[in-house]
Amino acid sequence: MKLPLQSKPVIRIPAPVRSAAGLGDLVKGVTQRLGFDPCAGCRRRTEALNRWVAFVPYSGKRP
Repeated sequence: MKLPLQSKPVIRIPAPVRSAAGLGDLVKGVTQRLGFDPCAGCRRRTEALNRWVAFVPYSGKRP
């Protein structure tokens, strides 16, 4: 299955993180802690999920 390429994330979620991260990084971290080694498909999934959903540092101020 080919995933569409996008230059900017579709969804940007303010979160209490120190640097920008994506949903793919979150999934990657969870699977690694469960003992799964990443493969080529995992890397592609991580990149695609990071393009779709990005967690950005939250400043605590409302726009």
